Amino acid sequence: MFIGLAMPEDSSLLLSNAISSLPDLDSAKVTLPENYHITLAFLGQREPEEIDTIVPLMQQAAKTVSPFMLLPNRLGFFGRETNAILYAAVPYNELLDILCQNLRSALQNANQIFDEKPFRPHITLAKKAKIEPASLSSIYLNCPFWVDHLTLYHSTRVHDVLRYLSVAEAPFSLPIPEPLYPV
Repeated sequence: MFIGLAMPEDSSLLLSNAISSLPDLDSAKVTLPENYHITLAFLGQREPEEIDTIVPLMQQAAKTVSPFMLLPNRLGFFGRETNAILYAAVPYNELLDILCQNLRSALQNANQIFDEKPFRPHITLAKKAKIEPASLSSIYLNCPFWVDHLTLYHSTRVHDVLRYLSVAEAPFSLPIPEPLYPV
């Protein structure tokens, strides 16, 4: 299980189309667009009864932010060029950072175990990919999206296809701030 931010279908399809021209993705394990998300806290295997403890912690963190927009701005990869994880990077966003910190603090204070690796916001697009770094910079990403809730996901296989299924959601509680200048 993991807690993350869902990417809406329209933005997911734009991102999927943007990477479709990359060479050598045929041999990679490409992430389905409906599985695109940003992981805030990886929880690992959990028992169903633990959901009742996790959801209030998500709600606690969700109360601290208003909906906000994210704009993946470049492609990158983790690992070696011959066996890489391809991702879309999400630049620093203050509300995203606050949300992640508050969620992880709530989990930690409740003694909930999660992967404490530093948060590097990204959307995983493919695994076991062969990457030509020069080709990544030629891809223009234009897939902004609003986030307005946290999602608790369960990873499972449906007809031998990996799916991330929503188990619970926690909507953000604060209103969207008014613009400083008239629009």
